[in-house]
Amino acid sequence: TYINTLQPGADIREAVNGQEVLDIVFKEEIDLIIMDVQMPTMDGLEATKEIRQWEAATNDGKHIPIVALTAGALKEEEQRAMDSGMDGFIPKPIEREKLEGFLEKYIGRASKEYEEKERDQKDVHFNYKAFLESLGGDEQLAQKLLSMSVEDITKKLIELEMVIASREQKEIKSVAHYIKGGTLTARYSIMASIASEIEKLAMEGVLDGMNKLREALQQEWEVVVPLVQKYLQ
Repeated sequence: TYINTLQPGADIREAVNGQEVLDIVFKEEIDLIIMDVQMPTMDGLEATKEIRQWEAATNDGKHIPIVALTAGALKEEEQRAMDSGMDGFIPKPIEREKLEGFLEKYIGRASKEYEEKERDQKDVHFNYKAFLESLGGDEQLAQKLLSMSVEDITKKLIELEMVIASREQKEIKSVAHYIKGGTLTARYSIMASIASEIEKLAMEGVLDGMNKLREALQQEWEVVVPLVQKYLQ
């Protein structure tokens, strides 16, 4: 939806009338309602009054922000919306800046938390900040080493595929150990973990099923490379 472009990660619920709005609100935790005033069965004004009565009855201090969405821009319409218990008013056609303002006001924190979570998830694949800090903040050196890393690990993954196919236990251990060291240094955390597991199995002589781990390592590399290349441009 349009809101998702402004609020990445937002979990949207849609309703075609006021009764459906109530059904959703009474069952789920809702952070913000963009309420169309003109709806069949039960309009937005009546639905808002019902929600405010329900909030008062629960007596837990809950107040869901409700913003009116209407085709009219008359002061009278805005006043009717506010009198019903709404918190804001957006006339159609929707002005992006006004909608963004309400989203930031009422669920801006949720958006920031989502962005932080998304960034943390990327850091698991490649933590550039930690890598740069390990080099004393030298960005030129970081670029040089990352470029070498991409070339080096790509070659080693091909070599790993070959030695696993030929079941060369000693060589598997050696190549996996090399990849583990290189990926730890470059802060490719998931890759380092998988390579460590391959090395451990090779040391124990457990070679069956190892190719699945190698495939997982290759798939993770395909995730890591685009993240690294952003810092090589």
